[in-house]
Amino acid sequence: MNALDDIGFGQNTILVFASDNGPELEAYDRARSTGHFSMFHFRGLKRDLYEGGHRIPMIVRWPAVVAAGTQSSALFSLTDWSVKRRA
Repeated sequence: MNALDDIGFGQNTILVFASDNGPELEAYDRARSTGHFSMFHFRGLKRDLYEGGHRIPMIVRWPAVVAAGTQSSALFSLTDWSVKRRA
């Protein structure tokens, strides 16, 4: 983020940080032994139909468009991104 700001692209560059979806099959045993539930309180694992296999964290930085601290619970897929070029 600092590098984008340093070269003057920080305000109009979309920076996205996202995770892979859902933990693998070993997650249940690991969660029980370590107390770390990477699927949080959701049911399911990777390739399941349940939320634990699909929900991911995502952070977007785009200061010219998205105000800092904005939160959303909207359903979204990383394949939803599209960019319209300005004339």
